[in-house]
Amino acid sequence: MVLFFDGTMKMLVSPPDMRLPAAAALAWPDRLDLVSSGLGFIDPEKWDLSFREIDGSLFPCFGIACRAGEMGGAYPSLLVGADEAAVSAFLEGMIPFTAIPKIIEETLSGSRSGPPASLDEAVSLVGEGEAAAWRLCKNWRNGN
Repeated sequence: MVLFFDGTMKMLVSPPDMRLPAAAALAWPDRLDLVSSGLGFIDPEKWDLSFREIDGSLFPCFGIACRAGEMGGAYPSLLVGADEAAVSAFLEGMIPFTAIPKIIEETLSGSRSGPPASLDEAVSLVGEGEAAAWRLCKNWRNGN
């Protein structure tokens, strides 16, 4: 959910696939033609939504993502790639779950990339972040 300065709020409801918000951010204000299974028919009147403050100690990647967004430049694109690599490495058993935020932070702190001047450069930075994070994952041993 995003709260705008005029008091309006927007929420995206989609299948749980992080490629969708990443594509939306990279293509803004346009939309990329991604194939998705969709949600099927959903009756919003039957939703039972409740929201709480995010506990940064339980969800450290949320804070990392917020800081990357605030810093701007190359960081949001690098974050997308680093997250993709770290989560994939976890799912493959290469790193523990608790290493994901460490890999992402180290990827971002090690970057010297400037801000993208085009969508192609932003996509290239996603690949750069992913490659850097994979290198860290492959070298991960007991906390680094």
